[in-house]
Amino acid sequence: MKRRVIFAVALAMILMVIGCTALATEKTTRQDGAFVKVSYNCYDEAGNNHSPSVTITKVEVNKTSANSATVKVYYKTSCNHDSSHDKDKTGNPVTLYRLARNYCTDGMDNFWMATENYQDSGAKRTTSYVYAEIERGSHTWANGKCKNCPAVCDHSGNTNPPTCTESAACSICGKTLEALGHDEKTIDRLEPTCTEAGHTEGRYCDRCKEVFVESTVLEVLGHDYKTIERLEPTCTEAGHTEGRYCDRCKEVFVESTVLNALGHDPITDPSVDPTCTETGLTAGEHCKVCKTILTAQQTIAAKGHDYSAKKVAPTCTEGGYTKHTCAVCGDSYKDQKVARLRHYYGLWHDNGDATHTASCVRKGCEHQATVECHMFEYALTNAAEEEAATIEFCPVCGFRKELDAMAAVEGAKLVSGKLSKGEIIVREALLPEGGRLMTIAFEYAGKLVQPAERMEIALPIVPAEGEAFTLLNPDGTETAVECVSDAETTRVILEYPEEIDAERVDPETNLVRLLRAVPAVQ
Repeated sequence: MKRRVIFAVALAMILMVIGCTALATEKTTRQDGAFVKVSYNCYDEAGNNHSPSVTITKVEVNKTSANSATVKVYYKTSCNHDSSHDKDKTGNPVTLYRLARNYCTDGMDNFWMATENYQDSGAKRTTSYVYAEIERGSHTWANGKCKNCPAVCDHSGNTNPPTCTESAACSICGKTLEALGHDEKTIDRLEPTCTEAGHTEGRYCDRCKEVFVESTVLEVLGHDYKTIERLEPTCTEAGHTEGRYCDRCKEVFVESTVLNALGHDPITDPSVDPTCTETGLTAGEHCKVCKTILTAQQTIAAKGHDYSAKKVAPTCTEGGYTKHTCAVCGDSYKDQKVARLRHYYGLWHDNGDATHTASCVRKGCEHQATVECHMFEYALTNAAEEEAATIEFCPVCGFRKELDAMAAVEGAKLVSGKLSKGEIIVREALLPEGGRLMTIAFEYAGKLVQPAERMEIALPIVPAEGEAFTLLNPDGTETAVECVSDAETTRVILEYPEEIDAERVDPETNLVRLLRAVPAVQ
């Protein structure tokens, strides 16, 4: 039997490329022979490493004796950074020589060559190998290994193999080979059918055929008879006669035959006329027996209402709206609704019994309202600073106890400030000692309402020459009031607490303000 061994190949390659190192060789021994490692390093003039590669393109071998030969190698160098480093080169002839160790060879006959490349880490050096293999001689075996070389017997040509239960000596190297052990196989269970038997699961050795679990026969099952009940036909669906078959293997014993469909018995569905709101239907047809629709009734759209619109204006007590009435069916609905106007009262008049009355001024409304007066008591200090006189009054109707009523001042306007509802009411009276007294309040439906925060009011009153406005307090004291006058009006700025409940807070300080216009002392 022929054997092969790998002998080393020395490659002497000198690379004359600017910026690249010459090829260097290094002899390295492997288990099955020797080889020569060739490295190629590539860099630029600044010393920066490139990514080189070496490709062996051709190998020439010339035998020089029974145990030696020369090798000439042709190769290419390349660099992916600099194409000027790409060259075709030829190495000097290198002697192929025998190793000192005995590799079971008789000479250099029948050798062959092979090459191999790999890259070191960093992709900066490429290494190539060139191998020569030659015929080997006979091995001298001892327990499966050659005494003269590293060869190991693989027993591939052994003619005395072991069995499942017994060991045997290899016919090539004489090494004792262990018993193989059984190669167990399974016979899968086969279920019986109506007409064929089956068998149970079994196990045996596929190599020596020894049976471990015997597979036994399972008897035939026989047919599982089933009946197909008769199905009567309908108008559109066919029926069938009774039949008989095996439910397991589906073999038919009595065939079930088809019974044709009976056909429909038509009946007419009458049409329905549409109304304003309801759709109608065209005539149709269905089967009297099975109720299947033969001719579908088509929907006729509703005619829709023929509405005419009439607007109803709001009144003091009733909201307004637009009424739409259908001329065909009389259906009606209301939309565009507006709130009732509520009464809008004119000037309130004193009734002499601590109440005041006013009539609604809206056209067509004859409503009158009577509300209790809201009386206030203020102290008045005369010019001689004698003991203060007291006045009682209602700022809504102007009633003054034991005095003439205060006259209404028309044209007063709220310039800025917050008032959720109601309107300003200003009344004026002359004082016996001279000067004028004005009440400023806000009323809604004859009752005082609470303003909020800062209120700026334009009064259609201009102070006479030498006359000044002051804010009169309930205790008779007076404070300055912020006001600005022009040719026609006087603007007064009054402060009110924000959102104060008049029933829980002193109303004299939160619902009414008194301005006193007094001539300057000469």
